[in-house]
Amino acid sequence: MIVDTQTYLWQNLDQMGPHIGGYLRDRAAGPSELLDATPLMHEQAVDPIDYALVLGYRSNLLSAGVPTSLISNYVASNRNKLIGFAGLDPMEEGAFDQLKEVRNLGLCGVVISPAEQGFHPEHSAAMRIYEYCETERMPLIIQHGAFNPREVRLEYAQPVLLDPVARTFPNLRLMLSNCGHPFVDQTLNLVDKHAHVFANLGGLVNRPWQLYNTLVLAYQCEITDKLLFGSGFPMCTPDVAIETIYSIHRFAQGTTLPGVPRERLRNIIERDALDALGIAKPDGTANSATAKSGPAPMDIDDEPEALNISTTQADESNTSHGGDSI
Repeated sequence: MIVDTQTYLWQNLDQMGPHIGGYLRDRAAGPSELLDATPLMHEQAVDPIDYALVLGYRSNLLSAGVPTSLISNYVASNRNKLIGFAGLDPMEEGAFDQLKEVRNLGLCGVVISPAEQGFHPEHSAAMRIYEYCETERMPLIIQHGAFNPREVRLEYAQPVLLDPVARTFPNLRLMLSNCGHPFVDQTLNLVDKHAHVFANLGGLVNRPWQLYNTLVLAYQCEITDKLLFGSGFPMCTPDVAIETIYSIHRFAQGTTLPGVPRERLRNIIERDALDALGIAKPDGTANSATAKSGPAPMDIDDEPEALNISTTQADESNTSHGGDSI
């Protein structure tokens, strides 16, 4: 089984707002590179894998908003493969009412981003969302690291700020996208500490050296079982991401640098991420470790396909965005 835990969808890049849109356009290799996350391109990209989480996005801070109806309607077109998450901005008026409608729209979880929405992770509005998600057994994804325009509040991106959240809501299923980049070490410490906190490799697959170092550290800390596969589509596709993970040994080959056993890499790629996040399989089949296998591992000599590509501060930010303090 292969589950891509990080894919995005939009009808056009304008839905991601001027800040993220400008950020992606500035880094695109050409006029169309990295920008097409329309349903047609998404469908083609995820065809080789078993399941894909389709993540919504909202941020008043960044003037971005992918319509939840777009995610809901697209997921409804192929419920045997696609699993939708609603983008939710806790700083937006009516956010809690939107949260209560998530499952009525055929979606299974929500995506928030303290750094990209401008709030401390322990803001009271966010705490209310965590409590609801834990009670309703609804997984929650913390988004950061895929987009990094200047308006992002990096001080709220630190995974260590989620430690009190995980302690307060120990049964909440949390996943940090992009392995919490740029705070990867904090992320690995957090997932090691909390049984229901996970991280995925989306974003890192575009930076093979960072990916190699992250996987080696996770292996040495014996926490590779807390890492989930993610491509970050459209910044990378699932097939390229898989090849990149399998090919990290090229950095260590012929040197004394440490490596990661191939079986550990395969386990990350083929992990039942739905089970880890408490998500029922959309086709109704039981969880099984013997489900569909992925592409054959690359030989270590093979080259990968070229890639296209603090609490004391909370009051000030929350006041500036109209929210209450933590």
